[in-house]
Amino acid sequence: MAKAGTVEDLIVKLKGLTTFVRVSASNAIDDNKEDILDLNKAQMLVLGVDNEGDQLGIYAPFTVQEREKKGLQTEFIDLRFTGEFQDKMVVEKTDLAKFELTSTDSKWENKLEPQFPDALGLTNENEDKLTKDLITQIDKDVDEYLEPNQQSRVLQEA
Repeated sequence: MAKAGTVEDLIVKLKGLTTFVRVSASNAIDDNKEDILDLNKAQMLVLGVDNEGDQLGIYAPFTVQEREKKGLQTEFIDLRFTGEFQDKMVVEKTDLAKFELTSTDSKWENKLEPQFPDALGLTNENEDKLTKDLITQIDKDVDEYLEPNQQSRVLQEA
């Protein structure tokens, strides 16, 4: 026999589930900001691709010479010379459960973004990987939220 109030408690929780999932997604994004940045940095530094998976390009001969002097790779554009641009990359939430990547480095807005508008953001492959990680975290939160007589970690943080 069910405990008194259990069904009513579940109904109340289910009514708030949409909001709960959005808050959980927001928390999951916050918890994974460094991973998001690392995925984007790897796209540029290891593969030389933008968020569409397209090559950022190749360096001009003069730039190749300057990069070789610093011991940097020269096979493809990776938008790294001093590291300042990558160090200033940030994840900004545009909504409770949405985000975009940007950089607080002045070079981004003034020089790099006009020339490489798709440099920041994740490729489809990296978005899929991130989505799986976020869903795993959200799924755990929802299981905890729906557990009878259990106070959710997400609600405690909100």
